[in-house]
Amino acid sequence: MTLTRDRIIAVDVGTTGLRAGVVRADLQIEAVAIQSYPTSFMHTGHAEQDPAHWWQALCIAVAELTVKLPDLPRQTAGLVFSAQLCGVVATDETGAPLRPCMIWLEQIAGPFSHLWEKRLHSLARLP
Repeated sequence: MTLTRDRIIAVDVGTTGLRAGVVRADLQIEAVAIQSYPTSFMHTGHAEQDPAHWWQALCIAVAELTVKLPDLPRQTAGLVFSAQLCGVVATDETGAPLRPCMIWLEQIAGPFSHLWEKRLHSLARLP
């Protein structure tokens, strides 16, 4: 039996969790796995996630897809990712995260940006 590499694993690293799906060459979704992970709201305006949780969710989701489709490793032609907007993961020289990621929901810079917005508007009124 000859297997063709005609599947793509599509992964969305979202705000509330990770969704992974296997897409066939005819664009039909063959299997889906969903894993959630926590968001930390330690203080008002803060929103952070641990990149290790993203990795764990990916590993579990791919394992689940492989259980559903045992030939998946030999059929997979590629892997594609999409991710939530504007997250910053600070890493060390080996690529290990230094701290949790501040995700797009983070609001701690809000007062600072409002201050600068007011200042820029007042400067714009100068002759």
